[in-house]
Amino acid sequence: MKVKVYSIISPKDFPNFYSGPIASSNDNWILSGHWMGYLNQCSPKDSVFHGMFNMVMTNGSAPHIHTIGNATAINVTKEGNNTVIEGNVFITMKDGPISNIPTTITIANNNTITVLPDPSKVNNHFGNTTINGLVSSDNNTAKMTEMMMDGTEVQKKLTPIINMIMMKNMLKDAMAKGNILDNMTGMTNMTLSSP
Repeated sequence: MKVKVYSIISPKDFPNFYSGPIASSNDNWILSGHWMGYLNQCSPKDSVFHGMFNMVMTNGSAPHIHTIGNATAINVTKEGNNTVIEGNVFITMKDGPISNIPTTITIANNNTITVLPDPSKVNNHFGNTTINGLVSSDNNTAKMTEMMMDGTEVQKKLTPIINMIMMKNMLKDAMAKGNILDNMTGMTNMTLSSP
């Protein structure tokens, strides 16, 4: 079974809209999440940046979540193929959010992003290294998912599991809504029509 994945937002339609995964390792910590932002070239102060990521030690202990947001761009410069944004953000921390943290965000070649909050303002929580991520463009995420779904192992092993999870969720939803018979008929038809 081949699954097609389509992106709703095309980077070509919104050239100043960026998003992607956060995939970073800082000392003994792993960071994983997602970020998105909009760069207003005419009025940098109207730019937007928001990120949310899990942070957990490499041994699996101390998992927690951080949010970065309420960004205010003060200065935007181009350095070759890189866009460097200097401004302030808030970051959620264990004892509550901290505001007005001087932060430098660099988008390099429209492929990677680094976020460097001032370590002294967040008690060195992220160390002296950047929080790293990727910039999704040209529907790379959708393409990668489609390529993975084309793989023989995925088709043989994961597709039945994904289908079973989807059916369980539909059944759970139908039971919660009280219209179990209507939804069961729909699931039967869906199952019979699938290749």
